[in-house]
Amino acid sequence: MTSCIIKEKKDTQLSICHYFGVRPSQPVQKTAPKKKKRKFEQLYLDLGQRDFGKPVHCHTCGMMYVPGVKEDGMTHAQRCHVFQHGVRWTPTPAMRLVNKVSADECILEIRHTDPRILRNKLAAVLDVVQRELSFVTDTDGLTPQQTAYLYIVQNRVVGLIVAETIAEAFTVHSSERRDALMGIFQLWVHANHRRKGIASRLVTAAREHKVFGMVVPFHQTAFSSPTQSGLEFAKQYANGPVLVYNCASLELK
Repeated sequence: MTSCIIKEKKDTQLSICHYFGVRPSQPVQKTAPKKKKRKFEQLYLDLGQRDFGKPVHCHTCGMMYVPGVKEDGMTHAQRCHVFQHGVRWTPTPAMRLVNKVSADECILEIRHTDPRILRNKLAAVLDVVQRELSFVTDTDGLTPQQTAYLYIVQNRVVGLIVAETIAEAFTVHSSERRDALMGIFQLWVHANHRRKGIASRLVTAAREHKVFGMVVPFHQTAFSSPTQSGLEFAKQYANGPVLVYNCASLELK
């Protein structure tokens, strides 16, 4: 009797749902959440390049980078621009100006006691200079005995001299020991600005400001391991004998 009543109720519900055009209620079925599709970004195209995926050495700035990789390309472009045009440096009244050459040219002095922001900018300049000159040093930045002079043209560093305090030097040919006060540790001029008197102005600025209260005579100024072209410049600037220091095996004519 009971089964007949249940069957009759089911038949009644089905007929009512069919009459009103609705479906009878069904138990909710749990479904698994849809997985999100992963998006992949193509970093570079393989078009059969010989250097595909291989680091390349730039002969201009010395950087190793992978062609086609966006991040590498941007970093290399910025670095190469600095090597080609000079480190950007905008002089401010707070910086130590030693020579106002013209409206857009000046010489600034940087010491090891200057604010970190200036020393960090100087480190960027030294990185360019040392890579171009293949110069290796044991120190990062300036030592307490050293002072840097920067030649700025249109807010770009195009020349650098690092002068340091020394006590003695030697003549080039006779290796005769001489008293000295100042050594030219590094001297560099950007390739696009050479033969314009910048190196001479930098040496003069160092001689006039390195030692407080005096201009260092050239016969007490020495050069650290000069190249042949550096020695020729020193001879023309001094118009006389040239002193050198830190030269373990100097063979120059």
